[in-house]
Amino acid sequence: MDRKLNLLPTCRAITPPSECHPTRKSNGKYRLTQGSALGIRDNPRLGETVASEHWKDEPEQQDFPAAESYLSLLVGADTAAKLAKALRKKQPLRHYAAKDILRAAGLPLLGQDDSEVTADLKKVKSGKKLSPVLLVYGTPLWVADGYHRICSSYHIDEKAQVPCRIVARPS
Repeated sequence: MDRKLNLLPTCRAITPPSECHPTRKSNGKYRLTQGSALGIRDNPRLGETVASEHWKDEPEQQDFPAAESYLSLLVGADTAAKLAKALRKKQPLRHYAAKDILRAAGLPLLGQDDSEVTADLKKVKSGKKLSPVLLVYGTPLWVADGYHRICSSYHIDEKAQVPCRIVARPS
């Protein structure tokens, strides 16, 4: 069945790889193609592109006090300080899918209309990179810092790997 392009779902600048972009074949019909191998997806309607590689190599220094503040609400100031100190230690980043982090933490996906998610999406669109997230192992997983960045990354590419610095909870 021949469809007109305007009847197909509209692609957004920030489209998960599971969604495809319509393109025209030489025979006049439409086919669906995945984003480029470089991790950049074009928006045929707006002509915008977004790179899927949008992470810094190390967390920013401002992330650690924010993580400590949040953790102090869960475990008290002394234990939070120890966890923050452990998170500050340079260690290899682990990578997890945004959807897996959200499920393990029991957190809902924030919408693109959330002010901090919107700000992070604009950063990425302008070519700036986001800071890796800070996590604490356990059930549920604690997102010490980076919840909005995880949600932003999900909106860019739900299967992309989010870099995380992760430490164990004290026993």
